[in-house]
Amino acid sequence: MLEQICIVLGPYDADDLSYEIALGYLVDYNHAMYITGGYLWFRKVRKISDHSHLYTESTDVAVIILATGVTREDTIVITEIFQKLKTMNALEFLISELINLASGDLFLNMEI
Repeated sequence: MLEQICIVLGPYDADDLSYEIALGYLVDYNHAMYITGGYLWFRKVRKISDHSHLYTESTDVAVIILATGVTREDTIVITEIFQKLKTMNALEFLISELINLASGDLFLNMEI
């Protein structure tokens, strides 16, 4: 089972303290999935020291929206998507998901 965490989302600007807290699920030690506004987000997170379940979003890397129009319960959706991704290999993911993007080019940074 995935570990439930709280993720602090915000502008991280001294002039704007309108932070939000999202309930999410840790999929490994520094990546989480969470749903807000009907979007299923996948992002890198950082653990806040001295707090067992409190994380901040990492703003130095891209965020991936895995799904839109999510209306079912967070735990069910996140568990289903996590299991689906976990069972795919990289080529299956490229063929079934990335190649079907609506438009625009996607640049990956693969070492060769």
